[in-house]
Amino acid sequence: MVDAEVFRNKLEHLEEYINDLEEYQDLSLEKLSGDKVLFRYLERTIHLAVESVLDIGSHIISDRVKVCSQTSWACPEEGQKMFKEIQRLIFKMAEAEMQARGYKVESNKKRGEVSI
Repeated sequence: MVDAEVFRNKLEHLEEYINDLEEYQDLSLEKLSGDKVLFRYLERTIHLAVESVLDIGSHIISDRVKVCSQTSWACPEEGQKMFKEIQRLIFKMAEAEMQARGYKVESNKKRGEVSI
């Protein structure tokens, strides 16, 4: 079962990292390339944000994984498969939400697109 407190904590960390990065969204390449400490700070913050996404995905998916080799679910240790599985779940939830609101939804499962 997904632990709501763990999930909420990981989302809060992700939000913090995104907010930290947004403070520098207008930073020029010239200023960034001239400041090694700032470059490393931003690089590390991006790294932490990606790790947070992987942790969140791992937490959600690991709840559903019994034995990786015997299931269609992606193994939490495999980051690329995890991102694809998260994308699939998000599209599935978005499609259900839009249909619940009365929209006609056509999805292109091959490319992961949803048309409304």
